[in-house]
Amino acid sequence: MPRQQPPKGYLTSTQVKERLNISGAMIANYVQQGKIKRIVSPGRKHGFYLESDVDKIVNELQTFFNNISEETTNADLENHKNRVN
Repeated sequence: MPRQQPPKGYLTSTQVKERLNISGAMIANYVQQGKIKRIVSPGRKHGFYLESDVDKIVNELQTFFNNISEETTNADLENHKNRVN
């Protein structure tokens, strides 16, 4: 069977892997946890993933890593101040 294009608002697994930089197993984990909705067309094995769910995870990860970066920078500044004083 030829590859189907995802419906509007959905992504292929390849697109999800690229956006989140994760494996197919991790996508399955997110689906199982209910973090990403997956639809499968009748007669097909491969599904499509709700783009808004993927975007939400991207935003959560960006926020997490930005906070880590800020905390690291603040801790480095405090350490430097303590060494200077």
